[in-house]
Amino acid sequence: MTGTEIHSFGLRPVVQIPLAASKAGHDLLICRTAVSREDWRMELRSVEELMDLLYACRGAALAPAGPGRRVDAHEHALRTAALLRRRRPADKELQVAGLVQGIGQLLGPGTGPAERAADAVRPLLGARVARLVRAAAADGPDEDAAALRQAAEEALTDGSDAGVLEDWRTLLGLLAARDSRLGAVD
Repeated sequence: MTGTEIHSFGLRPVVQIPLAASKAGHDLLICRTAVSREDWRMELRSVEELMDLLYACRGAALAPAGPGRRVDAHEHALRTAALLRRRRPADKELQVAGLVQGIGQLLGPGTGPAERAADAVRPLLGARVARLVRAAAADGPDEDAAALRQAAEEALTDGSDAGVLEDWRTLLGLLAARDSRLGAVD
């Protein structure tokens, strides 16, 4: 079947969207919550699904960085994370927040892109990464969110080589594993 398939699993309908850019050939699942029919949420269950979503950012344009300049969301994510890695090498969650903050634009309608991204990564990467992604979209006094905003702004015009997405797979796996262990304890 082409296009979108809708399946019902219990009380939560799930929309399955095939991604042409999916490296592993997985479809992404977007779940509609019981709270609001207009509020669609992404359910990331594995690092592989997150990596697929990050790869899907290739070719997606962000707001222009200047007159006539197009910024690729995939490259922007890599540059933001690389800038944070250089500035705050010990803060792995901040670096990962820089990497994932732009995925919200791919997740469809509903709340703002930062809210969608934060909701999508929270179960996998933890509350702090989600809070940083959410807080970076608002002008607030949070020092870490301000560092994330600054790096994201600089990444729009920074032309340095930021490496490849695969460089981040191990760290994403470590954060996901740590968060799943912490979730089991709570």
